[in-house]
Amino acid sequence: MRSLCVEPFQNLSVVDTGARRAFTHCSPWKTNHKHEAVLSFPLSSPNRKSLSICLSSSANLPVMMEEKKQTFDASEAAFLVKELNENFRAGKTKSYEWRVSQLKGIEKMVVEREKDICEALYKDLSKPEYEAFVSEISMVRSSCEEALKELKQWMKPEKAKTSMATYPSSAEIVSEPLGAVLVISTWNYPFSLSVKPVVGAITAGNAVVLKPSEIAPATSALLSKLFEEYLDRSAVRVVEGGVLETTALLDQKWDKIFYTGLVNRMSISPILCLKCLHFSYSFILVFRNTMYLDGKKRSSTSVITTDEISACVFGTKNFILYHLFSTNLCIAYLSPQLVIQISMVRSSCEEALKELKQWMKPEKAKTSMATYPSSAEIVSEPLGAVLVISTWNYPFSLSVKPVVGAITAGNAVVLKPSEIAPATSALLSKLFEEYLDRSAVRVVEGGVLETTALLDQKWDKIFYTGSPRVGRIVMTAAAKHLTPVVLELGGKCPAVIDSDVDLQVTVRRIIAGKWQLNNGQACISVDYIITTKEFAPKLIDALRKGIEEFFGTDPMESKDISCIVSSNHFSRLESLMDDYKVFYKIVVGGQRNQKKLKIAPTIFLDVPGDSQLMQEEIFGPLLPIITVENVKDSIDLINSKPKPLTAYLFTNNEKLKNNFVQSVSSGGMVINDTVLHVTVSSLPFGGVGESGMGSYHGKFSFDAFSHKKAVLYRSFSGDTSVRYPPYTPEKQKLVRAVMNGGIFDIILAFMGWSRD
Repeated sequence: MRSLCVEPFQNLSVVDTGARRAFTHCSPWKTNHKHEAVLSFPLSSPNRKSLSICLSSSANLPVMMEEKKQTFDASEAAFLVKELNENFRAGKTKSYEWRVSQLKGIEKMVVEREKDICEALYKDLSKPEYEAFVSEISMVRSSCEEALKELKQWMKPEKAKTSMATYPSSAEIVSEPLGAVLVISTWNYPFSLSVKPVVGAITAGNAVVLKPSEIAPATSALLSKLFEEYLDRSAVRVVEGGVLETTALLDQKWDKIFYTGLVNRMSISPILCLKCLHFSYSFILVFRNTMYLDGKKRSSTSVITTDEISACVFGTKNFILYHLFSTNLCIAYLSPQLVIQISMVRSSCEEALKELKQWMKPEKAKTSMATYPSSAEIVSEPLGAVLVISTWNYPFSLSVKPVVGAITAGNAVVLKPSEIAPATSALLSKLFEEYLDRSAVRVVEGGVLETTALLDQKWDKIFYTGSPRVGRIVMTAAAKHLTPVVLELGGKCPAVIDSDVDLQVTVRRIIAGKWQLNNGQACISVDYIITTKEFAPKLIDALRKGIEEFFGTDPMESKDISCIVSSNHFSRLESLMDDYKVFYKIVVGGQRNQKKLKIAPTIFLDVPGDSQLMQEEIFGPLLPIITVENVKDSIDLINSKPKPLTAYLFTNNEKLKNNFVQSVSSGGMVINDTVLHVTVSSLPFGGVGESGMGSYHGKFSFDAFSHKKAVLYRSFSGDTSVRYPPYTPEKQKLVRAVMNGGIFDIILAFMGWSRD
């Protein structure tokens, strides 16, 4: 305790004004056993301290001031996450050099502090030194070694095939860090199961917080000390504690959560899942029995129904188009919607039928000296019974494509189409009954009550397409059963337009990516444009001419523009237009007809950032244009908002292209065009952060509905006493040599020597 003398309370005026304000706003006085007044209040700094002031009833006695350490609470957690996010956004963790430095730091930590690690593991679990090395220390070290060896390769963009639909084009899959991630580890392997996920998070370029298990306090305290000493504190932290601290951490918004524990430890697991309302990824590692439908594994015969889906699509095109056009969205008949709604489903079936045998083959995996002689493979197995909840804006393709993926992976599936597109919902129910195997593929029609009844059940996976608001409900329901989810949501998709572009081509592609997509009612449609103040007038004039060219002088009479889906959605868009902050900012369009549920293409210029138009996903024909001094400033503007489903950039500047790809985090990205990435099945389609989690299309659909089962094969030969007790010094030398992987080390160990 630190004590200091101050004036008696009646002379508090001599104390600084900051302290006097603190006294004034504190909680009421309490009396201790000495009949002295005691007042405690927290400090605003992140040092997790409080001041306790003890005032004697006697004016002659000094005031005692004591520092008391408090529990890590929600405010501390919020401060921590904010600090990590700021450092992540500054780009500190993204570089190859930073990742390597941290991996080498962990490797150095493991080598230099091996004795301390073994002692902590012995205190917590009475774990023998031999076992501590084999099951904990060597595992972490080998993870670091592999990451350091392969990191450059892992960071390289992966080339993807394109199709005639996007010619001429090229495509790639870029791995980008998520942001600030949380790792909650367990007690049974408290070192390796804490550090290995951290290695993964660092390797991917994230800032990371580790919450070790309080049931292994010695290892937890050691990890906190070692991370402070060996790693970059601005991006890698340890938070110790129990349920209160874990709850405080889970109350924050994370970009991913990695949890290791048992499924029956319900004191933690539900907290983890239910707190994923911020769309944090919950990667739950649990002991799980393989589950099959009807007590048996589904064979490849269950995917034969894909042929029937193809028949459904190929044989009823006109009937489907009639329903889409006449009843739901007034979709322009035989318009590009034909390509989106019909051809994309057809191409999904064709690709699945062509590639299915290859997708189902086990994938060979490398083994190490530690398992010699052995072989390993990764087997894709179906999950079980899955639920697909689809949306209304593309009510056919966004219903059938996930079902194709679920069937291709060998699952039983229930589809719940959107009640907002009732004609398509009824048609899907009829067609599935007619063309597919009813014992494994069903459609359930209805609204909120029916969806709620379905979500109350235990599914092996839930695939949801729709709004973030309902996505939260779906994820909360899934958390009750620890059901994994794929959420295909939305967000405000920006389009950045540089001044060096081909203006005519750019405008045509912007119009195609906005008003030709259900009149803006698409999750990937352009939500707002960012351009320079100087270039904005030229762009607006070109957009005005382009709209007139495509939709005529009166767009309200055009048959090439879809109507708004419902009166509720129309009213919502009207309220966005009539907001006093933006209605006078309209520079193009603004016409509307409530009876016909039509709104003309409408462009706004420089609406306030705090207006509803810029705060929520528009999902309609309204298009704000935001101006900046320099096009480079657009990157900071985009990154200040939740991560979008797609980001678009139009430029001929190679440096800007590279900076945009590396700096802007989004589910997908298109350079010099809009929306066409959804037609490339070799690219994953999905969101990140609040725009969704998980991805599908092509092989990624198969993977989304499959479990990747790790299988190691060994014979009865090659057994050795080295792995079994009693653990002698000779055995330990040999095990270290094998784990280190060096032939020379192994020879030395057999001879009774070592490098040491």
